Amino acid sequence: MELERLGKTAELARAAGLDVNAGHDLTVANLPPLARRIPYLAEVSIGHGLTADALEHGMAGTVRRFLTASGW
Repeated sequence: MELERLGKTAELARAAGLDVNAGHDLTVANLPPLARRIPYLAEVSIGHGLTADALEHGMAGTVRRFLTASGW
């Protein structure tokens, strides 16, 4: 599964002393499993997903949705 591959790669990067970031195609639906698998994410890039979601839910609602989804 791709999520497990991402998690193992993130573990190797962290062990090498690197911060781990995530981005591109993150959504309210796929961010929670990623954040659970890699709980030490330093940063996520959610620009496209956030903008698209805001068209339906408004910016304030979208920010709340992403914060809830991420567990932050």
